[in-house]
Amino acid sequence: MPKTEKHISQLMIWVNNNDLPPEVIRNLDDALVEEDLQRAMMFTLRFNDPTLELLDSELLSLGSEVRISAGGPGKPLQLLMIGEITALEPVLEQHNVRLVVRGYDRSHRLRRGTRTRTFVRQSDADIAAQIAREAGLGADIEPTSEQYDYVVQDNQTDWAFLQSRAARIGYRVSVDDRTLRFRRAEASPPKAPEQAWGDSLITFRARLSVAAQPNEVQVRGWDPAAKQAILGRATRPSQKLDVNDERSPGAAATQAFSGQATVAIGDRLVRSQSEAEQVAQAVLDEISSDYVTAEGVCWGDAGIRAGRLIPLRGIGKRMGGSYFITATRHEYTPRDGYMTTFYATGRRSSDLLVALEREPSRRQFPGVVVGVVTNVSDPERLGRVKEMFPWLDTSHESDWTRLALPGAGKERGVFAAPQVGDEVLLAFEHGNLDRGYVLGALWNGKDQPPADAVAEGRDLTLIRTGGGRVIAVDDQRQQITIASGRHTITLSDTGNRLTVESGGDLELQAPGGKLSITSSGVQLTSNGSLAIEANAMLDVKTSAVLNIKGSLVNINS
Repeated sequence: MPKTEKHISQLMIWVNNNDLPPEVIRNLDDALVEEDLQRAMMFTLRFNDPTLELLDSELLSLGSEVRISAGGPGKPLQLLMIGEITALEPVLEQHNVRLVVRGYDRSHRLRRGTRTRTFVRQSDADIAAQIAREAGLGADIEPTSEQYDYVVQDNQTDWAFLQSRAARIGYRVSVDDRTLRFRRAEASPPKAPEQAWGDSLITFRARLSVAAQPNEVQVRGWDPAAKQAILGRATRPSQKLDVNDERSPGAAATQAFSGQATVAIGDRLVRSQSEAEQVAQAVLDEISSDYVTAEGVCWGDAGIRAGRLIPLRGIGKRMGGSYFITATRHEYTPRDGYMTTFYATGRRSSDLLVALEREPSRRQFPGVVVGVVTNVSDPERLGRVKEMFPWLDTSHESDWTRLALPGAGKERGVFAAPQVGDEVLLAFEHGNLDRGYVLGALWNGKDQPPADAVAEGRDLTLIRTGGGRVIAVDDQRQQITIASGRHTITLSDTGNRLTVESGGDLELQAPGGKLSITSSGVQLTSNGSLAIEANAMLDVKTSAVLNIKGSLVNINS
């Protein structure tokens, strides 16, 4: 059984680098510091303030820097967190008046507003470094290998955007004082102080579960440049389990139930084989982290921090070992002293707000949207265009967007690309703004369809270019018309007539073959002169009468 004597400890609080006065510390009812790998680190201080003197003083002000350190018997003070006051909450009850002071680490600054913008030809590490600079934070960033042509932050806070980018590749985001950290989840995390049941460990509960544990994760995608499928696989978690049951979660599930299980993911936008493998590994690591979970309460120790391994003894051979801490609560009260609660609950947060915040942008645009074309000069000559989204941010321009056109294939199809300024209808792959498709162009109050195409009673199919070239299929008049400037070809079913009209010259050429005209009658009429010339023999032949008439007939040889 654990020891139950009171744990004598000490707590130190500094505000703007000054110790809190002793009279303020004496009125401290409790102090709480909460740390979670998925959320901002938070502190809560509750003071007895019967005269509201502390509330009205300038000692505790919004934006003030707060440092909290704690220590236990025989242990030096250790810094728990550095944060900023974000809320002052007076609580007035009949027999009690208290002031609650809350604050977060500086990551809260990355949550103040949402942004829509693009990152071009940057890696995730480059993106994290840029956001750190913009927030006035230092950067501790581990390089990432994949460089993306185009990444959208679509109406997200910087924090939510970074969390989603990190989660998809197995990285973590945190802010330590004035430094933003964007690093891979460590295969061998640092150790927290060992705790033992019957000594410092007061309560403990754990769960070993093989439910929903796969042997493999597959991530599938499509590479339009190579016109081939992408497949990334992951079969072993990147972090070795330090509990005595050292089997991988998938192997344990197979041993328990036999058979192999695969999780196949097809709704993540991946652009390369390496990216697909990285995403598959991140998903497998996240699922596998639910294999062994635990939570415990021990005497206060500031060395027990999220992101560390905590060795536990006295809890049985099967469950003994080290647990990866995902969250902690460091709580101090004058009555009970300093207590620490730790959680090893996997990488998937049970907090709904955290889950929604981490949800990638791919879920934001499941339907169709309108855009306005801004660029048609595709450097790869694939007919792609860029758009602006007036409903999102008029300064935001999309990546190059492919067109969905009738009959598109190798050197075939109907090519009718929209022009700059045209309104178009788009859909996005898996709802992800990073990869869109133009489904078609739209008419509107400013850009209206050709008047003759929508005239009442007309049954007309029309192709008209911006320069006025027309192909018109008119079922009402039963004719097809092809027109360009002063030149017209008309195929009329009503008059059984093909008419070719030209406002200039009309040429019929067959330089490599023979020109044949066959009909029940041929009439050539010229308002000027008519010349028939042959570079070789010319035969004029008739099976009936040949008439040659003129005011003067010259025959020369």
